Amino acid sequence: MTSVLQELTGLRACNLTQLLRLMRSLPDDAIEFHAHPLRNDFAHWVRRALGDERLAALLAGVDAEQCATIQALRNQLIQTLLPKLRLLVTIDWRMSSTGLYSDYILPVASWYERDALWLMGMPVAPWAHLNRKATEPMGEARSEWELFVLLARKIEERARERGTVTYRDAAGKERRLDQLEDRITFGGLYNEEDEEGLARDAYLNALNKLAYWKSRKDDTPKIHYI
Repeated sequence: MTSVLQELTGLRACNLTQLLRLMRSLPDDAIEFHAHPLRNDFAHWVRRALGDERLAALLAGVDAEQCATIQALRNQLIQTLLPKLRLLVTIDWRMSSTGLYSDYILPVASWYERDALWLMGMPVAPWAHLNRKATEPMGEARSEWELFVLLARKIEERARERGTVTYRDAAGKERRLDQLEDRITFGGLYNEEDEEGLARDAYLNALNKLAYWKSRKDDTPKIHYI
């Protein structure tokens, strides 16, 4: 975001998606300052950067003084912005408040419906949580890994069909769409069905020592020191 907000927070947004991302992480005092009725910086930015007078008016109509908490103010600003996104896709194992505004919700398999490795890279919790698949996912749910690979494949396919395999991001850096699946799967080392292989290699590399995957994956409980 340019001008006053960027000068005071050091943060910058170039489009509505980036503004929403910042809105979730801005400190409370920044939200309170920029949403004050005498300033309405968010509304001014939308008017100048997006040329959307209606959305600017809606943001200006959010009365900060009527919100009981800063979090309530933040939520109201986000709820005003979310419906204006061109496309919103939620990937989750449960219904969430974001899902209420989404165009598509892709159901994700829960913890014991897939093989997975959970790493907590914190000194107070140096654990590697190894989950083994106990049952099949319900309905059309799939693991995040499978969803990401399939989405990357489809984006790559559509980009080739349209003849648009490159684009420039907000920073002006060129990005390629025709190499997404290759990059995500480490050059095809894993496919969308090989989540166990991905968990196995992450486990072996996280421990920084020789480990025997087969014996570890059959252990109980499924918690190991990193």
